[in-house]
Amino acid sequence: MVAEVQRLQKLADEAEASRIDGLRELINREFKLLQARLDSWPAGGQGEDGGKPPGHTALIESSAAEGPSAGPRATALRRWLQIAS
Repeated sequence: MVAEVQRLQKLADEAEASRIDGLRELINREFKLLQARLDSWPAGGQGEDGGKPPGHTALIESSAAEGPSAGPRATALRRWLQIAS
């Protein structure tokens, strides 16, 4: 009985570690996309139309639209970014 509980706990720990690794990869990928978008803005802070670049909320929304759009991890990341902004 104890051995079975330990085996199940080990499986649960491995599954949780896998989910955390996947989320970490998703966050890194999304932040790289966002950084690339920020780096593409001219040094003077002017957008392509001569106006100011969009605020960080607009960049987050456009990055989210370009990135993975399905799945609970992508949804959680978008919610976190919206709350953080």
